[in-house]
Amino acid sequence: MSFMKLKSLAVSGPGKTTSTIEFGENVTIIAGPSDSGKTCIFKCINYTLGASNKEENLPLDEQDGYDTMKLEMQVDDGTLILERKLNGKSVIVTSTSQRISSGEYLISPTKKNPKSTNGLFLDILDLDSTIKLPKNNKGQPASFTWRTIIQAFMVDEE
Repeated sequence: MSFMKLKSLAVSGPGKTTSTIEFGENVTIIAGPSDSGKTCIFKCINYTLGASNKEENLPLDEQDGYDTMKLEMQVDDGTLILERKLNGKSVIVTSTSQRISSGEYLISPTKKNPKSTNGLFLDILDLDSTIKLPKNNKGQPASFTWRTIIQAFMVDEE
């Protein structure tokens, strides 16, 4: 059975001390008072996992000097490190998995580079990317995507 488990998140920038959070072996609950960084952690994870560059998805303020997120995750046969720069159009993957190739995965794939974050995460979970879902009450088809799945376990407080 294919799986993925978050191990750690690190945020860094030129001349900045790297800030890291390690996730628990089973379940990690991120709790704390208002303005303690919970939303920032959520947004960094979501962004590294392929959220668009829309203003509301950007997890960091460039003026603070942090510009890079690294997310380490365990998959069924190895470890992946995903790195994304602020306003980046791709995620750089370093993989020890036999099934997942290291390299650049685009948020929006092109003909020149069809490797996408959507394909990456569907491959990690061994899910069929050709599945179609109804997108409206008329039954028009929509693609089954990673961003559809992520909504089930990444719940924003807003």
